[in-house]
Amino acid sequence: MARITQLACLLALPGTAMACPTAADLGTGIRFELASGEWETFRRISDTVIEAMFYYEPGEATQVSLSQGVYIVSIIEVESSALVPGTRETFTYPLRPGEMPDPADGGGWNVEATLLSPGGLDREIQSYTFGTPRRQGYGACFYEMIPITYRYRLEGEDEAGTDELHYLPELGISYLAASRGSDYNDRYDYVAIEVLER
Repeated sequence: MARITQLACLLALPGTAMACPTAADLGTGIRFELASGEWETFRRISDTVIEAMFYYEPGEATQVSLSQGVYIVSIIEVESSALVPGTRETFTYPLRPGEMPDPADGGGWNVEATLLSPGGLDREIQSYTFGTPRRQGYGACFYEMIPITYRYRLEGEDEAGTDELHYLPELGISYLAASRGSDYNDRYDYVAIEVLER
């Protein structure tokens, strides 16, 4: 009984609880919990690309490939744990993954991307503005966070969207914190983080 009590006390001590995820954990995967009950996982699939899976419920998700953890390379829906090919959107840029700007205070990037979607081929005008870093907490884990304002519209169209991304340099990933358009204004509250089990 004394050993159980000693173990419980040890786990309660600062620094002895489960360690906060680091960039090294992207090989296995990192999971965020949202206040809504949804969750998102991140895995490194190459030296320059991160795969994010945003789950609405088990087996139902949106899969996004992100160059340098920020710039969308592809998006595809997942239904009943299977990819839905007819929903894939692919973005290509003047620069290859790994060559795009890393977010930094006061910086930004304006670019025209080529978008291949089920509707055909389009040009998308994108603008990224990097904000001032601040500390952001997810449960007991805190990281430097750079807010990114991401504006986008299809060439020849007036309607535009604006997303707020939260980029965590220590992990090399970003997630969608808010999305606004002419008829929507959504926010996503990320509240906890953990390493995925192998």
